[in-house]
Amino acid sequence: MKVKWMHVLCKEGIAQDSLFLIHQGAASVTCQGQRVSELKSGDIFGELVALGLSPMTTATITATDTCFVQELHSKILLPALEKFPEERQKLRQLAALRMEWRYALHDLQNFDWIRGAPVGFPALLEQMLTRWIFFRGDEIMVQGTPGDSLIMISTGSVEVRHDDRVIRELGGMILTGP
Repeated sequence: MKVKWMHVLCKEGIAQDSLFLIHQGAASVTCQGQRVSELKSGDIFGELVALGLSPMTTATITATDTCFVQELHSKILLPALEKFPEERQKLRQLAALRMEWRYALHDLQNFDWIRGAPVGFPALLEQMLTRWIFFRGDEIMVQGTPGDSLIMISTGSVEVRHDDRVIRELGGMILTGP
């Protein structure tokens, strides 16, 4: 798809399921009306929704130059990534970096058990957090294995299984642990 200057390629908050590849041109990235980044030839966007990590687009992408862009639907992308685990891992790492700035300190304060805590508490936790990104079907914890961590689910949902039976579903801003 060839798009002209100032054309909106992707609008924040829209349900879609495609990853886009910018082969030529440049585009600006805005979140909640604030410009946060610039994309150029060789960059991608839409990976969070294409990978199922976000139900809606997380930014508005506007062409700042004439762009040649290709679209890759998740129904094509996901089976391809299953066949090429190294490429899946590369895309997973890129998605984790993009999510890093999106789900940071301010999101810790959305957890009920942290809301209203002294300012220093979420800041201290933020310094000690290990962030992980999981795809649909990945195991986060396995029944019967020792554990010593508190898992805080910032976005997405998980199934809790016991003896291969789903006993509960948890959504974002929920805690789980051993």
